[in-house]
Amino acid sequence: MLRWCAAAAAMAVAAVAPAAAATPTPAQFAVQRIVTQSPALVGVSAQCASGRPVGAGDRRRIRAASTLKLGIALAAVRADPAVVTSPAMRAMLSESSNTAANNLIALAGGGSTSAGTQRVNSLFALLGMTDTVLDGPYRDGPGPSGKFTSARDLRLLAAAVAVLDRDDKGVLAEWGITRRQARAMLSYMERGTHTSLLAGTPGAIAHKSGWLTEVENDLVIIRGVAGAPCVVGIVTEHVGVAGAQGVGRRVGREVLPKLIAGQQVNQSAAAAPPTPLAQPRSTLTSPPVPASAARPRKAVVETRQGEGAPRPTHDGAGASHGWWRTLAWTAALAGLGVLALRQLQVSLRHRRRLQRQRARRGAP
Repeated sequence: MLRWCAAAAAMAVAAVAPAAAATPTPAQFAVQRIVTQSPALVGVSAQCASGRPVGAGDRRRIRAASTLKLGIALAAVRADPAVVTSPAMRAMLSESSNTAANNLIALAGGGSTSAGTQRVNSLFALLGMTDTVLDGPYRDGPGPSGKFTSARDLRLLAAAVAVLDRDDKGVLAEWGITRRQARAMLSYMERGTHTSLLAGTPGAIAHKSGWLTEVENDLVIIRGVAGAPCVVGIVTEHVGVAGAQGVGRRVGREVLPKLIAGQQVNQSAAAAPPTPLAQPRSTLTSPPVPASAARPRKAVVETRQGEGAPRPTHDGAGASHGWWRTLAWTAALAGLGVLALRQLQVSLRHRRRLQRQRARRGAP
């Protein structure tokens, strides 16, 4: 019986150990509250300056739409630095032009959209964006979509650009992108024609929106205020435009001030060195993206940015990994508890049987 109880206790400790390892901060509580109170699929990930990131639902894979165009811009500039000032770059980052994006994918691949797609995915892999995949050029009409990302991955992409802008170093600097090029891209993103989900937040907002029917995503870099830069990734599905904007307003009002305040407290208390926005890697040789990573998920409808379309088939696979993990742990612990209880019952019955046998032997 003791063995079973010990095993159950060990499994329980293992289940809660990751949560106990880091005490949730006020900003983490705030972002969890925003996501849990949302009526549908929402993921948020945020970080300010050198503070630690916070997030909830941030590993949910949702259709990326045009948020991946910042990665396309970086790959194209690496292939041809002069393209950073081109009309195509401005059209893609400011107006979210699909045609411009497809031309820049081909440029990144030396004239091949297939090679360009591979190079963009290699950049995502280099930045640790394990939930993100670009399946190829953008389409101007209905068709299957395999472009996916998560709030965490959008934050990682934004952080890489923010570090290059602030410090002139980091993964992108070693990859061959300059601070001047990064700032040119940010200037286009500040003049985006689609309103940011964090509109109204203090500071200069550079963002890359991505929207489809029932999808509203945003990658945001905030500069020019105390505690900046702040980077935010937001993904939403089936919450509507107003719902997504409400999520963004709450992040700007409830999460970012707490991130900045917590960062200032850590600095004044001379705390341990915090986690920077991004860390340069020791090697920048981009491994090829495995075929499995580039495999498109269940076909859904992808439409041109800004155009209405029939409601797409919702593919929620990958959006509920956290729920399944929690359910699996709960089932495992419940099963161990039942086994421990049965073992206890067997031991008690055995003890009572021995007591009865001893009583019979001692009877006259």
